[in-house]
Amino acid sequence: MMFWRWFKRSLYALLALVIIILTLVTLILTTQTGGRLGLYVAEKSLPGDFEYGSWQGAILRDFEITDLSYRDGEIDIEIEYLQLRWRPWQLLKRQLHAREIEINGARIHLPAGEPAQEPNQPLFPIQLPDIQLPVSVRLDQVLLTDITFQQGELQQHIKRIQLRGRTRGDTIHLHSFSLTTDDIHAQLHGTLTPVGNYPLNLNTLARFELPEYGFTTVVGTLRGNTDALALKQQVSGFVSAEVDVEVTQPLTENLAWRGVIRVLQSTSEGLIPDIDWLNASIQGSGTLKTVEGEFRVEGKHEALGIFVVNSEAAFANETFSLDSLFVRAETLGLMLDWTGEASIITAEEIGDTDIELSMGGLFRYQDYIDADISLELEGSPAGLSHFNLSAQSAESNISLTGSLSWIDDIQWDVAFDISNVVLERFSAQWPGLINVSLISSGRWDTDGSNENTDITVNLNRLHGELQGEPISVSANGTWRGEEVAVNGLNAQWGEQQLSGDIHANLANTSITLDVTGKNIAYDAYSIANISANLIADWSLNTLPTGTLHVSDVIQNKQQVITDLSLELSQETDAHRATLHGIAFETEVAIDLLGHWQDMQWQGQIETFSFAHEEFENWRLANAAQATFSQELLAIDQFCINNETRNAGFCLQADWNLATQNGNIEARIDSLQLSLLQPALQPLMADELNIEGSVNANISILIEDNQLAINSSVNISDSIIRLPEQDLDFRISASELLRVQGNQETLTAYFDLRTLDLDGGIKGEFIVNDALNLGSINGDVQIQLDNLAIISVLVPQLQAVEGRITGELGIGGVLSAPVVTGYIEALEAGGEVPAAGIRITNLNIRLDAPGEVGEPFSLNAEAQSGEGFLNISGRYFLVEQEADVQIRGENFQAVQTRDLQVSISPNLELNYNKDGIRARGELTVPNALITPPDIETIDSSSRDTIIVRGDETVFSFEEDNLPIDADVQVILGSNVRVEAFGFDGRLEGRLRVREQPGQQTSAVGTINVATGRYEIFGQPLNIDRGNFTFTGGPIDNPGLDLRVSRSVESENVTVGARIGGSLREPNLTFFSTPAMQDSAILSYLILGRAPGSDSGEANVFAQATLALGMQGGNFLGEQLGQAFGVDEVLLDSTGENLENTSLFIGKHLSSRLYVKYGIGLIEPVNTFFIRYRLTEHLHFESQTSGERSGADIFYSIER
Repeated sequence: MMFWRWFKRSLYALLALVIIILTLVTLILTTQTGGRLGLYVAEKSLPGDFEYGSWQGAILRDFEITDLSYRDGEIDIEIEYLQLRWRPWQLLKRQLHAREIEINGARIHLPAGEPAQEPNQPLFPIQLPDIQLPVSVRLDQVLLTDITFQQGELQQHIKRIQLRGRTRGDTIHLHSFSLTTDDIHAQLHGTLTPVGNYPLNLNTLARFELPEYGFTTVVGTLRGNTDALALKQQVSGFVSAEVDVEVTQPLTENLAWRGVIRVLQSTSEGLIPDIDWLNASIQGSGTLKTVEGEFRVEGKHEALGIFVVNSEAAFANETFSLDSLFVRAETLGLMLDWTGEASIITAEEIGDTDIELSMGGLFRYQDYIDADISLELEGSPAGLSHFNLSAQSAESNISLTGSLSWIDDIQWDVAFDISNVVLERFSAQWPGLINVSLISSGRWDTDGSNENTDITVNLNRLHGELQGEPISVSANGTWRGEEVAVNGLNAQWGEQQLSGDIHANLANTSITLDVTGKNIAYDAYSIANISANLIADWSLNTLPTGTLHVSDVIQNKQQVITDLSLELSQETDAHRATLHGIAFETEVAIDLLGHWQDMQWQGQIETFSFAHEEFENWRLANAAQATFSQELLAIDQFCINNETRNAGFCLQADWNLATQNGNIEARIDSLQLSLLQPALQPLMADELNIEGSVNANISILIEDNQLAINSSVNISDSIIRLPEQDLDFRISASELLRVQGNQETLTAYFDLRTLDLDGGIKGEFIVNDALNLGSINGDVQIQLDNLAIISVLVPQLQAVEGRITGELGIGGVLSAPVVTGYIEALEAGGEVPAAGIRITNLNIRLDAPGEVGEPFSLNAEAQSGEGFLNISGRYFLVEQEADVQIRGENFQAVQTRDLQVSISPNLELNYNKDGIRARGELTVPNALITPPDIETIDSSSRDTIIVRGDETVFSFEEDNLPIDADVQVILGSNVRVEAFGFDGRLEGRLRVREQPGQQTSAVGTINVATGRYEIFGQPLNIDRGNFTFTGGPIDNPGLDLRVSRSVESENVTVGARIGGSLREPNLTFFSTPAMQDSAILSYLILGRAPGSDSGEANVFAQATLALGMQGGNFLGEQLGQAFGVDEVLLDSTGENLENTSLFIGKHLSSRLYVKYGIGLIEPVNTFFIRYRLTEHLHFESQTSGERSGADIFYSIER
């Protein structure tokens, strides 16, 4: 009884305990307090430190927690915010259903993992486990933001993860998944079944940014299972690409794949710069051990144009092979089409890898190479045991064979042969045909030392033809250790010859030359003979010794050295250099004896003399001590005297070239001005004689803070005489220049006085603190009352009159001087014979700026005929720039027998270092153009050169100064032409443009306002005459001309239209009423219809001759140019028209002229010859079927 009572009580107590426990668990799981209690228990029971900030909700309902952290050793986890909304009662249905999971601000730090162990088991086959979940899972919304994960050195920051999906059976349905990091954004959705053969069907998207290229997006699919997978991806961004790959048995050793990758770049801003577009593809297949495929690229490069590259290659059995290679670049002119086999057999040691290649095919490069190439080689990455490269074209053969290695040092043994290489394929300046045979072997240390260097090059032969001259070269070269030598050099090119030996020692930097040459030519230079036997040190520790001799050295067709010898020798402890011979038409002799140490020569000048026919003979008075180096120039009492006159020059200097400090003293005694005559004569058109002498004393001392100058130049009474013009210009004896002072004050004075110019130029300057570029103050006064000398200096101007005055002041500082004052020409004028005009009332004034950086200003005025010109402008001295405005009205620009032109300009001209720029208008109010007297004109060809002795006095030289012109040319109301039967007035305007490097062009129209044209003695009316310029060359305007003639007695109007262009005119006839062209021509020429009168033939012949005599030979001139003859014309040998002939003439040489005539009416042939015997004596002969004759003429042209 007691037992059952105790049992009941125990049972009640146990039940109560269970109820209490269930109640407590329920409270913990379903209440907010219970949740906190659970966190408290976790805080006390978990190892490490567990903390949280706040708790809201219940575990079996929705809850959120903030500032959650857990730290245990190297494990550190922090979560700023965590929220879970789920349906726990779904667990009773074996389903885990989370409506929302959100985590924000998570920091996860884990210890570094253990290094991965090499697997002992083979990689394949790979077994994937079957993953079966005990419950189904449904995630409505998962959001993770600002997540940082770090394990060891690995650190990753995730901005956002979003997930939504569920499972159905064994299949995972991923409705959406997105991942965003600092570098990439990825999206994924699809299905995956992680059991059996793992079937999957996924759609992918990735977007990332590449520096300098912007964003790139990759979209694609991954489908299949463990038996077969298919990957397709599309790339868009800086390039477009497509990837299509299929893999079978991906988890076994039987893995096989095939696929294609295509890349398209459509702009030049893509992956590869300077590519306008690119289309590349890689297509192939393979296994784990083999690969084979085709690579193809097409594109367009900005410089190289369209190109194509195609290749087929394979890798199998550890062997790489290249089956074909095709390359084509059209603009570059490159084409390569090779087939064959190239293989690389790999090995564990790179040195044991075998490389074999046997390929060949077409290789074409522009016009240089068009050959079949064959290349065979065997070797390894350490070198080539054998290689053979051969090229064969229609004309040439090239062969290169041998062996080569490059591991420890470079070693080779090669033979090189060339047969019949056409050089003009490579350079049009060097045409020729070359054959070469060369062998070389050697060893070269790659570490830069020459200890083991041993190189031999034997040029057995180089022969052929170069620039039309035979050429042959042979030589042997060696480089062993520090010794380099070229032995047996023997070269001959046409008449040029060079032979000898050259030896060099790299250790002591010495070179020994023993060479001779004959007729050596290069560019504008040629040397008839040269021989050198020298020993030199290129580091200049010692001076060279030996001899050097040259003779007949020509520069620009002028002999500069007749014969010159240099002898260098070492005498005990001194070095002697002796130079003697004839150079620049001067006999020279120099003898130096001195010592060379530490890059400085010190000794004496024992001999210094030169003799010239015009500059006379000069000789050193006494030996002079001297010192020369890169930093010092010192010479003591170097005096040379004239052997025939009491004149001389002395120099004493001690000058530091580095610091530009030292002292210089020089003296000139009675130096004859006639010595300057050879230098000044080429500048003058007429003979020049100069009399007088100059004396000078120069003393300059410059130290760091010291300056002393005391110098003067004096001139005697002197005369500059031009005998042909009977002009003398006398210069009065005076002190031309005096400079004296020190670093504090420096004074300069000059005075040039001339009696014949009625005046002179003088000035004075004072410089303070010259060493520091201090202040300057001075003035210049100009007074020239006779300007006749200008006609001598500028022969294009004659009868120049007027006067020049000026006062200039200079102030400021030396580094930026300020010029004030003016120079002006007053009441000036002169004649311009070539233009037939005389300019009067010419007044020019140039005003100095008065401030630093400001321009000079120019104002000028002049009169010619009944008009005037005004010119104003500015000139910037430092920038060398100017701008000028030209205004005028009715200024007579040309007044000759053939041409009379007046102009009214309104132009703006700008000048700088880049050229001249012209803008504005040029009006021609009056002009009269009449035909030139063709019979009295001798035109010079463009290659005419007139010389006087060795001096060129005339040639057609083009002005290299670029001109940028855009000028409106306007024809006024009185522009008339009376030439070649035309008498009329022109009007219109043209916009003339000229650009550097382009033809002068024009836009506009010139019209015949009124006029008549007489052809064959018959007058025609000009109904319309337009010359249209449309922007093309100015010498080829479009034509729109219409001439007509009315025959009132027959009520007939006939005429002609001329269209096309000046170079290619089109002629058509018209009439009222309509008639044939022959009838129209008869009305135009005869004034009546064509008839049967035989006398009309004479009339037509008269008209034809009239055409020849009134400028109609223009057609003959055009025919002459077309057929390469000098003259095609109609002429008559008598008054009878039956003697009319067609003549064709040609200059066969500068002395011989022949002309052949064929009778047009009578069958009479005429042969004429003229031969120039001397400058004034000519022989002429004329032979025909009727008579013959010869004459000798003596003529004098003035």
